Parts: sequence; structure tokens; C-alpha cells
Amino acid sequence: MIEPISGIMKAKSFEVMKNFRSRQFCSTVRQRLPQVTELVSDRNGVSVPQAATEVPKLKFGLPIKEDLNSGAVSSNIHIHWSNVPLQTRDLFDKSMSTSSFFATDQTASGMGLLDKAKTYLSIIGKGPVDLALQRGEYCSEYQLEPYKKGMKAAYHWSRALIPRTVAARCPGDLRVDPVDADRSVLLLDQVMDRTTVLFGFSGYDLSGLNTGVKAWKRQLSQVLDHKDVQVLDVHFCEGWLSRRTHPLTRQILRTFTSRDENQPNLDNMFIYRGKWKRDIVLDFHLYNKSLPSIMLIDKRGYIRWHAVGLPTEETIEIVHALLPKLRNEKY
Repeated sequence: MIEPISGIMKAKSFEVMKNFRSRQFCSTVRQRLPQVTELVSDRNGVSVPQAATEVPKLKFGLPIKEDLNSGAVSSNIHIHWSNVPLQTRDLFDKSMSTSSFFATDQTASGMGLLDKAKTYLSIIGKGPVDLALQRGEYCSEYQLEPYKKGMKAAYHWSRALIPRTVAARCPGDLRVDPVDADRSVLLLDQVMDRTTVLFGFSGYDLSGLNTGVKAWKRQLSQVLDHKDVQVLDVHFCEGWLSRRTHPLTRQILRTFTSRDENQPNLDNMFIYRGKWKRDIVLDFHLYNKSLPSIMLIDKRGYIRWHAVGLPTEETIEIVHALLPKLRNEKY
């Protein structure tokens, strides 16, 4: 009877030591594992601890379309833009860039119910496209001339050139149709390596070649005639029917310019018939179709100065002062 009892005691002591070593091993593993953050359920419904993983701190720079270091090779990048997958293009557009400067920074205090509704709708993309609502911090940071209700004179202009680090740039895949040819070209190709004065018009009210655009050109004739400055006229129209009937618009512009000897060459006139995107409206300042827009674009395609509306004495003096500086900038 002694041998069986001693055998049982040995087996129990061995099992106790085995369990102790197992518990000790598990405790050692737990100490070495990262801190547990939450419990997750496995396939059997049992809660299992999940170890926390440290997220590395990533440093975001400017996107490839706006980086100063890549600006020198941007003329070669946009040639192969069609070979870049769509998901990669979205990453370029959604990267950390000028969106931080264009974010709306408005507090609810001091705002009426109607202003809150307009701001909310503009943020989610359902309300009116307005630079003051969409890019409030941008307007306040660079002291852009504010818009007042019923205003026809130029607004949203600055007294100095907008730094390239926050200036909008012509998209590399934005195509326009020349009025004198049945084809499409990249707008970025037309503005690269030359200082450009771009006029955007829609044909509505004062936003026409013979109304608002002509008023700007008449006042700026001295600086626009420089050999290193090119003038582009781009027809932008929000209407779906107008953009789908672009051949008719092209023919109308041809006929209109052929009758007026003072109109510019058709080689510098284009029609945009692509998708009406919110970013294009904000970058090219097309949120008021009844007024023209003027933009000063540098040799790398960045919009360094802009205004919407009819010219004033103050804006004419500013353009006369800024355009030579932009033309003589070193890259």
C-alpha cells in the first residue's frame, strides 16, 4: 500500500510543478508583451486580449504637384499623368498640402442660424461655393479684400503675391479645348515656363469678352504687351448643357472674335468642358459666374494673385506693381 500512495503523491507533485512553471512562463510572456488596450472576440466568441501596437509618427510633406523640390520636373511628370492609377492620384490630391491653409476656421459664437447652415452645407459640399466659407483661414491670413452683397468691383485680391507654398496650382490633368482647333490640350502645358495672365469668363452678364474681360485688358494694356507675358482667355461655365455643347460655344467665339479686330489671337483662347469640380471652382475663383476672374500665374503654374469682379484703380496699380516682380522671379 505504501508504493501506490507514494506514486500518487509523486504524480500530484509533478502536476503541481508543471502548472506552476506554466503560470510562471505565462506571466513572463505578459510582462514582455506591449500593454493591452482592448479585448477582441475570436471566432468562438471568447474575449481575447489584443496587444497595442505603436503607430510610427509619419511626417507629411507637400504633394508632388505642389512640392518646390519636384517643381523642376513637373513638366515631365504631367506627361505620364495618364499612366498613374486613379487611387494614386487620389493620394496626391488628399495629401497634407494647402488644405490646412484653406480649412474653414469659424466658431459657432457670433454666427446666426442662417450663417451656420451655409457654413455647414459648404463644408459637406452641398451649399454654395464661396471662397470665404471654404477657405476662411486663407482669406484672413493674407488679408484678401472681402466680398459685400451686390459688389461688382474686384474682391478677393491681395496687396502682395501669394507665397507658392500655399498658392493653388493648375492641375496636371486639367484639359481645355483651343477655340481654333478640334482637340484638347493640358492647361498646365500652356502656362509652364511663361508668366501668364489668365482671364476666366462665363459669358453671363459682366463676365464676357466684350464686358468685364475687355475692361481689364484696356486698363492693363501696358503690362500685358510685354514679350515675356502671355494672356490666356478660358471659358468656364457651370451649366451642363453649355459644357456639352462646346462645339457651338467654340463656333460662337470664333465668329465673335473674327468681327472684332481688338480681340486677341484665337491661339490663346480655350474652353473648359470637363467635370465641374469644387476644387476647380475654388482654385480658379469661378464661384461668381456673373463676374470675370483674373489670375497671375508664375512659370511653374502656381496662381500667385487673383481677383474676381471688375477692375478698380487700386487693383490696376497693384497688378502693375506685381506683374514685373512675378516676371523677374528666379526659379
